[in-house]
Amino acid sequence: MKKLLYACAIALATYGTASACGGYDDEDYAAYGSWFFSSFENDFAFFEPNQYKGNIEDWSKYLGISYEDAEYLVLKVRKNEIEAAINGYPADPNLKFMTSDFVKKNRRALQYLVCAKTIEPFATRDYTLYWEWSYYWYDEGPAISELGEDFIDELLQACETETDKELKLRYGYQLVRYAHYLHRYSDAIKYFETYVEPLKIKNEVYYYALSQKAGAEFNMQKYSQAVKNFVKVYVNSTDLKESAYRSIFNFCDGYFLPSSLVQMCETQEQKFDIYLLLAYNNFSDPLQLAKKITDVNPDAQQARKIIAKHVRQLESYYQDQVWSQTLFIESGNEFRLTGNDKIYSATIEYLEQIASRAKEADFWNMTLGYVYFLNSDYDKAKYALDKVSAKTKSENTDINKVYQYIDVCQLKTITKETETEFFNSHKDVLMDYPVGSYLRKVLANRYYVAEDYVKAFLVMNDVYSVAEYYPTSFVESIIDFEQKKDKTPMELWMTEYHDDELIIRLQLTAMKGAIASGDIEKAKEVKNKYEINDKEPVEMFYHNIMNIYGLDYGLYGDYVADVVGNAKKVSLTATLEKLMQLARGNDAAAAKANYVLGNFYYNLSHVGCCRNYLKNISSPDYYCWEYENYANTGELDVYKFDKNEQKQEEFFPIIRGTYTNTINLAERYFKQADLLDLGDEFAAHVAFGLVKCDQARKQEFDYWGNSMYASPLFARLAKDYSSTRYADEVRTNCVYYYYYSDVEDEPEDGDIDY
Repeated sequence: MKKLLYACAIALATYGTASACGGYDDEDYAAYGSWFFSSFENDFAFFEPNQYKGNIEDWSKYLGISYEDAEYLVLKVRKNEIEAAINGYPADPNLKFMTSDFVKKNRRALQYLVCAKTIEPFATRDYTLYWEWSYYWYDEGPAISELGEDFIDELLQACETETDKELKLRYGYQLVRYAHYLHRYSDAIKYFETYVEPLKIKNEVYYYALSQKAGAEFNMQKYSQAVKNFVKVYVNSTDLKESAYRSIFNFCDGYFLPSSLVQMCETQEQKFDIYLLLAYNNFSDPLQLAKKITDVNPDAQQARKIIAKHVRQLESYYQDQVWSQTLFIESGNEFRLTGNDKIYSATIEYLEQIASRAKEADFWNMTLGYVYFLNSDYDKAKYALDKVSAKTKSENTDINKVYQYIDVCQLKTITKETETEFFNSHKDVLMDYPVGSYLRKVLANRYYVAEDYVKAFLVMNDVYSVAEYYPTSFVESIIDFEQKKDKTPMELWMTEYHDDELIIRLQLTAMKGAIASGDIEKAKEVKNKYEINDKEPVEMFYHNIMNIYGLDYGLYGDYVADVVGNAKKVSLTATLEKLMQLARGNDAAAAKANYVLGNFYYNLSHVGCCRNYLKNISSPDYYCWEYENYANTGELDVYKFDKNEQKQEEFFPIIRGTYTNTINLAERYFKQADLLDLGDEFAAHVAFGLVKCDQARKQEFDYWGNSMYASPLFARLAKDYSSTRYADEVRTNCVYYYYYSDVEDEPEDGDIDY
């Protein structure tokens, strides 16, 4: 998409002008050919790419030289090179047209260009980076005020003494603009009325000056007059049509845009321009405005641009569904996208009518076919595209891609036999940006219907997004698929960059996922199946008070040795199996086992000191989590495999987070430990474990990083177990204890956060 640089001084005579109220909105004039119609780019672009064309043409005519020479002189030649040519020493070989006779005849014009290029470094601004009006510029040079207030006097003198009306107009434009940039708004308006308007020359530079006047009026809050003048610039200027449009909508907020603006127009072409302007107002009906144009001229470019904007909006709706994280299985087990039927119907009816009347019908048939495609009406899409001329088809390869898009969407079932043929014919479009994402979702749906869940996942998702909260059996299915020997071309494409290291990570993921879900029998089965070494530091069963993220600081091993033993490293599956057997009892060992299990699963959570144990396989050394997705419910959205479910099912969303919610398991074991009486000291440990789980699930932070949630369980710890040794340790190390427990006299050195 274009990024527009409004270079103020490049216009000081010449170069266009800075937008008096300009802004930037990529979508408004974006070609909807990001998916289609690349060879029709000019039809879809809202504005012409050469913003200086009108001004250069005026210079070409005035100086009696070619457009190319005028463009070079005005836009590319430096000030010192023009001065050298004036003095009879043109060093630039591209200035051969500047003969002595030419210089003699056009000396005053060349002196004006020297003046313009003197100011150029002071007046160049980039308007595209800001949504504020033009005084929040991104400077490319020194501020224009550094040129000095005295320059106003020089421009005034030039306006008074210059006898050539066209040059007088150009000096007048510079004067208006210079005053405007100095924030002397009333002077800018006065200079326009004194030195520009009386000349009665309505060429391109006149509208440059009028744009500056309108900007000054806007800053003086004369909004109605400012918008009126911007509209005049929009209708009449070749170079400033876009900046005038931006001024009206982005900064002047469309102060008034009544349909009566059409009455300001003198020609039919100007009326078309106003309809185009009105069509870009979000409150307008683009189809009705396009119809007003095509009723007069079905081949008018303005109508094409209005329809391009309209189709872009339809496409945006389409893309919203394409990029959503959820693929839906709808009635009939077929995945389709449908839009607003009323809007599509009205659009299609209009396009069909114009396609039958326009002399240049290819554009309209291509657009009609594309809208049919967006509306999932594939047979009619092909029928419309078939009407496009062979010449246009040969020049526009995008049409062939749309035919392939349709083939993908019309695929009802997929088998091993049809898969290879289909892949060989359509591989390229599956990677098109961004439509390929939608096409791969269609394929994912077809694989899903065929109960080929691994391919359904891999065609749409990166295998490196697999994480521990996937069903372990599903991860095992991916492993089997990765190790498959005789893969089809499609399967080779899905696993193109996968290696043995990936297989090892997937095996670990399957085991860790079973551990995280609490299914230790499954974890043990996976460990033995893939011969995984599951020995880890015994500190994984410890707990911390300060919640420092690490295994070597602030950890307490209370009760661990009693139920786990004294080994420095333990087999996780064997140890967890032993603890879960103990936890089923009613004695002291059961209470301690439940407490230690609570610590272990808390440590695996997003706030636990062992949170890095559960990782997305793409980031073995770094853990990234998205807490907000389950902060309120404490539950994860998992994948559903029930094809017979009648409601829309979530199916293989694109995975972004890499966390696993083990807080619920931790809390469950703490609650079981809380039911068994081992005295106040043990009860204080359990109570604080429950506090941490509650705080972690509902934790929110303010702008400064302070917790905004206070677990009510803090009060229980402070009230019932304040005399215990463990409560004293909590008071010493956990600052939140004093924030949330109604306890006074916070210790002075209590500066370690829980």
